[in-house]
Amino acid sequence: MTLLQFEVFIMVVETKSFTKASQKLGFTQSAVSQMVKKLESELGVTLLNRSRTGVSPTKMGEKMLQHMREVSRIVSIMKQEAAASIGLEIGTLRIGSTPSVSYKLLPGIIGGFRRLFPGIEIRHFEGDNEEVNDWIEKSIVDIGFISSPSHEIEFIPLLKDEMLIFVPDTPYWRQMENINLKDTINNCFIMPKGDCENLIFDLYQKEGLIPKLSYEVSDPTTILAMVQEEIGLTILPKMAVPRHSLAVHSLSLKPQATRTIGLGIRSNSCISPVVNEWIIYSKNYVEQIYPKS
Repeated sequence: MTLLQFEVFIMVVETKSFTKASQKLGFTQSAVSQMVKKLESELGVTLLNRSRTGVSPTKMGEKMLQHMREVSRIVSIMKQEAAASIGLEIGTLRIGSTPSVSYKLLPGIIGGFRRLFPGIEIRHFEGDNEEVNDWIEKSIVDIGFISSPSHEIEFIPLLKDEMLIFVPDTPYWRQMENINLKDTINNCFIMPKGDCENLIFDLYQKEGLIPKLSYEVSDPTTILAMVQEEIGLTILPKMAVPRHSLAVHSLSLKPQATRTIGLGIRSNSCISPVVNEWIIYSKNYVEQIYPKS
């Protein structure tokens, strides 16, 4: 078995296609297929389900996939440490993040990091908080921006993000600066789907309240447009609000509610030089841009 076989198998699983994998890797489709078949022969098990609609890993394929990703990660660390010892900064960094972080925080960090380390390739994966946690645990990404870490993830806090209630911009609401959750339960509530949903339910549960759930929407711009039309109220983290928001009024919760955004890594004892540099740069960036967080 070779590292190349592992990389080919990982790419086939990620693209769900021999054709797409061969295009990304620069091999012929036949060569990719033969490498996977040889790997299956050497292991003595079937790793892929093959059908007209594509390919997917078998149960054993899923197990082997995790091992291959871990081997690939360790080899990447070895290469980076060797390069760093002779003054070279090379490698690939796979980052996971939620949409609100991708929108407000990530562009500035990636831009500055690439200027410092132009030899490092950055790959970005976007999903909800649960998905990013899963990607970290399975080594699909090297590091991720998350707000609620799972038990198996080391969490490095970066900043506090205030949760705000958004209401129509009418004289009734405009006179208020903050609000108790109990004063919202008679209004229709628009639930943001995604990484904040559980946090919002927890806020109400702690007060022994149940929101009058009327709509469930994923896109913050759509949610705020509905609030503007007086369809209902919503709660969003400050970082998720579009820069050019609509005619709505925001209120702080009383008592104030926040979520903590930070970096999640699978193992604090085995991080690559590239990941370590990313952590250092992210901390410095956040301290400069959000000094009070």
